Amino acid sequence: GTRDQPVLVHSQLPLVMYLVLALLVCVASADLPPRVTIPQGTLVGTTLTTRGGREVAAFLGVPYAASPTGPLRFKNPQPPASWDGERDASKEGSDCIQQFVLIEKFRDTVVGDEDCLYLNIFTPKVTDKVKLPVMFFIHGGGYGGGSGSKINYGPDLLLDRDVVLITVNYRLGPLGFLSTGDSVLPGNLGLKDQLAALKWVHHNIENFGGNMKSVTIFGESAGGASVHFHVLSPKSKGLFHAAISQSGSALCPWAFSNPARHKQLAGKLAQLVGCPLQPSHDFRQCLMDLPAKKIVGVLKDFMIWDMDPIVLFNPAIESEEAEDAFLTQDPWTLTSHVPWMTGFNKDDGALRISSLTQGDVEGKFKQLNDDPDSILAMSLLYQHTANKPDQVTRSIRNFYFNGAEKITLEMVPQLAKLYTDNLFTTGAMEAVRRHSG
Repeated sequence: GTRDQPVLVHSQLPLVMYLVLALLVCVASADLPPRVTIPQGTLVGTTLTTRGGREVAAFLGVPYAASPTGPLRFKNPQPPASWDGERDASKEGSDCIQQFVLIEKFRDTVVGDEDCLYLNIFTPKVTDKVKLPVMFFIHGGGYGGGSGSKINYGPDLLLDRDVVLITVNYRLGPLGFLSTGDSVLPGNLGLKDQLAALKWVHHNIENFGGNMKSVTIFGESAGGASVHFHVLSPKSKGLFHAAISQSGSALCPWAFSNPARHKQLAGKLAQLVGCPLQPSHDFRQCLMDLPAKKIVGVLKDFMIWDMDPIVLFNPAIESEEAEDAFLTQDPWTLTSHVPWMTGFNKDDGALRISSLTQGDVEGKFKQLNDDPDSILAMSLLYQHTANKPDQVTRSIRNFYFNGAEKITLEMVPQLAKLYTDNLFTTGAMEAVRRHSG
């Protein structure tokens, strides 16, 4: 017994050092950023904390398609490049280039970048052993603005639950939705980007603890309408299993445009940037030679009254000849069996009238009352769809404003109701009526 004593005494210092070292190793491994290896390469993410105090892994700015720049502008999304070694996934990719046309005082501002096809992944468990349900979110912004960035759509609330969350950027405005109605510029590139992101998720999400057999797509406003387009398009079949559209469906009047309106939008763009509209090949080539900022920077000049048209470039019905066409039929004729949930808010239309009560209020109402037939038809998006737009305007004035001679600031509550019904409610009700899921 006594012979062992000195050995123990001498061992105390190394033992303390051993414990300190062990502790350091534990701390270091706790601080190591999350890592995932996928066919493209290794991603090194970061750790975030949810509202409930749960630590989750975040992989930000992950490329799901090749950069849609240079020769790939106006092309369907192409496969993403691989990388050697590790890729830093602790910072988000750029928002897609956009102009703040809906906010009067920022109307000249262009932000974002053309190189923007990135997604973000938030997961409670970085493992391929667990298979958690996946929620794939598509942002709104009238197909012309917004992004999937975490400042708007972070994991703070959802990731208190056991789900994997994906947020995604897709091409916006003319770069995402310009259509000439032929196979040269068929349109719907933004929807095809979302589809490419869904395919990426299908192939890769199991490495992040997600279950590729349990994907719910959800979105708000233009994102909600996009979700509904994926529900209706055969191209997205099998990539998700349930869908939620918040304040937006494919049957809302702003969700897609007929060829007449797309032609008008393309013509206006051609005129503003100084390109020939015909033939379509020349139009496309001329646009290819311009900086993205020049193409997007003219959108403010599309505004006619206040913040209208509230949606400019949006989904189109593509020609059958278009390569990998996403939508070739009128959404009003399509049905689907995917479980789909939709809804709207009592005052969704307030989003439209807030700006009517700011700035030159008197001037805005004067412009409306000087030419109510064309302003209302343009604002409520029936100028290209109604057979007799003036008759529709008369019915609207009788129903919402008791046939009043003038629409005034005091009638803002009725205007809010009109815009809620027009922009959100009727589209949701019609879509639910037609859905056979």
